[in-house]
Amino acid sequence: MMLPVLVVEDRRRIAEQIVGLFKHIVGENDIIVETAPSVTQAKALIFTHSFSLVVVGGALPEENGGRPESGAGLAFLDHLRETGFRGPAVFYSSCTQDVSCAATKSIAGMSVSSYIKTQPPNKLPP
Repeated sequence: MMLPVLVVEDRRRIAEQIVGLFKHIVGENDIIVETAPSVTQAKALIFTHSFSLVVVGGALPEENGGRPESGAGLAFLDHLRETGFRGPAVFYSSCTQDVSCAATKSIAGMSVSSYIKTQPPNKLPP
């Protein structure tokens, strides 16, 4: 069975590293990875594909080639929840002192699955 994964990352090298990591862990022939360099493209892929896992960076551009916006990754996770996505998500951020750091720190210590409200935090596996 193939594992469909969406990686939302505008930096090509980082996206390739994430894809390579998942292919190494899961197996080259057991995973299908789609990448989206912007929120707009990610939303289009979510609309047309069914993913088992979504990996999202913290600062993303709205449009392809646009300037990354702090907090856009968290806003995309909100969009996933609002559109009915109930699969697991991985959120990562390299924030230091920008605006997204406050939002990132607010979910630190809880899984992103609980953040996007797939189930109550007390029902999540350890």
